[in-house]
This record gives sequence, C-alpha cells and structure tokens, in this order.
Amino acid sequence: MPSDYFEAVMLAQLWTDGTLLNTSLWYCGCVHTLNVFYAQDAPFFRALLEQLEGQRPIFPSLERISWLPKPVSDLSCLPLFNKSLRQVFLDYPFMNIAPATLVEASTLGAVVSHLRQHSPFLECLLIEAFLKSGDAVSSDAISTVASFRNLQRVCIPGFMSLSSFRILVSNPSLARVDSVGVLLDDTPVAHKRITAHGLRDIDITGSGECLTELFKSLHAPRLQRAQIDTSDWAAPVVPDYVSCVAAFAAAVDKDTLDWLHMELGASSSGPSTHTVTDLVTLLGPLLPCRQLAHFYLGSCMLNLAAEDDDFDDITGAWPKLEAFTLAISDFSLRSDGAIPTAAVLRSFWRDCPALCELTLPHIDLSLCTVPDQWVRGRRRALGAPAHDLVHRPDPVLGAGVRRRAGGRGDGALCRLHRGPLPRAGLRPERPLELSP
Repeated sequence: MPSDYFEAVMLAQLWTDGTLLNTSLWYCGCVHTLNVFYAQDAPFFRALLEQLEGQRPIFPSLERISWLPKPVSDLSCLPLFNKSLRQVFLDYPFMNIAPATLVEASTLGAVVSHLRQHSPFLECLLIEAFLKSGDAVSSDAISTVASFRNLQRVCIPGFMSLSSFRILVSNPSLARVDSVGVLLDDTPVAHKRITAHGLRDIDITGSGECLTELFKSLHAPRLQRAQIDTSDWAAPVVPDYVSCVAAFAAAVDKDTLDWLHMELGASSSGPSTHTVTDLVTLLGPLLPCRQLAHFYLGSCMLNLAAEDDDFDDITGAWPKLEAFTLAISDFSLRSDGAIPTAAVLRSFWRDCPALCELTLPHIDLSLCTVPDQWVRGRRRALGAPAHDLVHRPDPVLGAGVRRRAGGRGDGALCRLHRGPLPRAGLRPERPLELSP
C-alpha cells in the first residue's frame, strides 16, 4: 500500500458517510496483521477512533501489529489492542540519542498495562527503544509482562534488576528473551534460585560480576541458544570471566546447548590486564556441551594463550561444530614464546566433519610443510569424509577458512590469511521472526 494512501483517505474524510464507514469496518474485520511504520499513517487511525468514540474495535480479528510510535509519547495504538491480539512489535524511532527520541519508562508501563487488560492471550511482545538516562522499566511492569500465561517471546529495552529478571523468566511458557540487560541489586530475592524451565533462547547483557551472580542462581535446563555480552567498560579491573563462563556452564544442560555467542569485554576502552588466560581454562567448563554447533568468542580485554593440544581438546569435545570463531586481536605468547600452528586446522579437519566456517587470529604457519595430499590421505586412512578446506580471505573477519564437501581445492593448509581480527565485535546473524 502506498505511503500516501492514508493521507488521501484523511483528506477525503469518507468515514463521515455512515454507509461507507460501515462497509469499511466490515472489511476491517478481516484484517489479521497491521503494519504502521509511516508517521503520516497514524492520524488516520486516530480520526477513525474518534469517529467511533470507542463503541467498537476497528480490527476485531487483529492478531499481529507492528507500530512506529511518533512522537515517542504516542499511545494512539492502545485502542487497537484486543483479545485476539497475539503479537506486538513497537519500534520507537531513535536518532543519535536526541532527547526527543528517548522513551520514558512510564510510557512503556502504560503500554504493558493496557495490553494486560485488553490482550490477555499475548504470545510475543517486542519493544525496541532507548530509555531516558536513569530510567528503567519498573518491577511492576516486569511482573505484568511475566503474568501473560501464553507469552513465548519478549524484548524489553533498558536494564532490569536481578529480582525482576527472576520474575520474568519464571514464566513457564517464556521461551525466548531478546536483548535483556540486568543490574545487580541488594534485595534478598535477587540471590534466590532462578528457575527458567521454558527458556530456550536468551540474549543478555550486564557486567561480568552481575552475570556471574545471575548464572550462579540460574537453572535453565532447556536452553539451546545464548548470546552473552558483558558491559565492563567502566570496571576498574578486568572481571573474572573464567568464573562467569563456569557459572554459565553449570546453569545449562550440557546435552541441550547448541549455539553460544560470547562477547567478554567488547570495549577496547575498558580495563586491560597483563594476566594471560589459557583458552582451555576459559572454555574447559563448556567442553562437556557435546551438541554445540555454533561457537563465537570475542574479547578486547582478555589476553588468551593457546597451544595446538588445546584445540585437540576443543574439537574432540565438540564434534558437531559447524562454525567456530575466535574474534580476538591475537594470541598472547606463552612463557616459551609459542602460539598455535597450522596443526590446529588438522584438529578441526579430523574431528569436525560438519564444520562450515572457521575463524582464528594469527597462527604460526612457518612450520606448515606437510603436503595437503598427505592430509587427505591421512583422512582416508582414518575413514573420515574426504572434505576440502578452501581459503576464504575476508578483509573484515581477518583469518577465514571454509570447509566444503566434495570440493577440488589444493594446498588449503598453506593459504590462511595472517591478518589479525579487528577489535569490533562481530555478531552472527540471528533471525528476528516474531514467533519463537
């Protein structure tokens, strides 16, 4: 539908004709999905609501609504909420932290309260917004969201306390939580057990200390996918990320988790340390997760060291890997000055037959003298699939290697881009469909 369609209808004011109005409302009863992303469209619905004076809903069969509130205090979509509504997506405009585009938490509270009253069977609530500085969605609003019995997916902007997070994920029907930020609080309930039996997918942000406390309390036996981002740019020292990862590993079922993305200190302006952390020490608690297929680790704060045997441990533990990424600037040197060599490629080749994407920082290729033909012959001797590694130079990712089945590539082990990865965090694509 053209963006100026509603403007033309507004100018004609055809709803003042009772016959035409009734005919239009009859057709409106067949509408199941409504997308309003143009600011000039909203006045049409406001005028129609004023004409009806709340006597009847415009879209009695509406199941899904996407709305662009403008200005951000706009609540004109509220009268469109009804009992048939299942999915709501509110996309508040944002322009360079301009005060006029920052949303007040009270506005979101009003939306949630109205939804609870008029759309009790809601299954999906996605709110994309930037809250005013110092604002946070109230615990009462979080409790209201958690009270939707059929809620399966939710996205709430800003940060919430650990107590509010516990209330939210305790909803047994909630399967996916997008972009949730958590903060430490001192209430006794914050340290109680957090049981999330229905949770399968989470995208969570917080300080390393806060997330460690959260994971120590969390029990999420059905969690399959997790994206963890630590916000530690204001921390005086580098947090104990080893304990954070260990706490997360203890919170999930090792036979269920299959997708993990971790940004541990994504800001290059944050604290730095000269302490070297062994990669296998950091990832050790996660190695029992035998179903893991996609793994990403990025950090600008950790100094990670590894040797070839460490990758033997990783690939042996995660045979179902399809994508493996280490987005760090470089490996730190061990006491003997060594860094991983091209032998790590053989580990992935040998143990991970489904691997499609492999991204590593600079590795030592000076000893890469083993012919590719020997490697393929060795694979056949071991009874492994005869895959080929193909060099894939990428100016963004840095070192990139891709495996393809039945290919004809030669000399793959000798062609690995040696440039280090940039410090910017790289996020794998995740679909944003409304339904989990």
